[in-house]
Order: sequence, then structure tokens, then C-alpha cells
Amino acid sequence: MKTQAEIKQAIERFEDVIRKRPAAGQFSSKTTARWTSGLACEIEEGPWKFVCDEPESLGGEDAAPDPGVYGRAAIAACVTIGIAINFAREGLTVRWLASGRRVQWRRVREDSPPDPVPRHSFAHRRQNIGT
Repeated sequence: MKTQAEIKQAIERFEDVIRKRPAAGQFSSKTTARWTSGLACEIEEGPWKFVCDEPESLGGEDAAPDPGVYGRAAIAACVTIGIAINFAREGLTVRWLASGRRVQWRRVREDSPPDPVPRHSFAHRRQNIGT
């Protein structure tokens, strides 16, 4: 695991490269999802492979997380890592950090009116943070 100092150095190097050559900050990636059976698929990006499936109540086998799990995980991970990066920049030690995303939703018919207000929240929790 990288130390806070190593993370700070890496971020500063990256920022320096972007300042000197902004085009270095532009990139693209390719993610492929291949249907495997039923409502399951295998997702691949670079060296990473994982699967997703829908719950039995929707016709899947519930053999893997559904796509929503990965979407919420991506948001929570980006926020958590962003906070950790900022702590490293400031020279603060992270002893414990978690962030989460709560989403409420309902299945409705196509002709149902939309909810007047989206129901979602975002929360961060920090504990035991010292210098």
C-alpha cells in the first residue's frame, strides 16, 4: 500500500504533467459487456473482468451483483478516493474513511407519472483523522 507521501508525490507529478501538456490528461478506455446467458453478462476493461446478473425476482439467477451495484460502487469509490487524495495533498493521515450512496427507487409502468422529486442522498463519514 502506498504511503500518504507517495500518493502526494504521484498526484503532484501527474498535475505537473497536465499543466505542461494538457492533452496528456485526455484518454479513452473501452469497456465491453458480453451477454453470457439469461440476464447475466461478463464485463471486461483492460485486465479487469467481472460479471453481473439480475435478481431472481427480475428473471435473473442472482449469481452476481446487478449493474446498479457497480454504478453505486463507482460513485462511492470515486468520492472516497477523491477525499483520500485531498488528505494526501494536505499531508493528513487517513486512518478510516468511508462514503456511501443511498438510492431509493421503484418499478413503475411506462405510463406512470414521474416522481416529483428524485429521492437520493449522499453521505460521507470521517473518523479518527489526525495529522
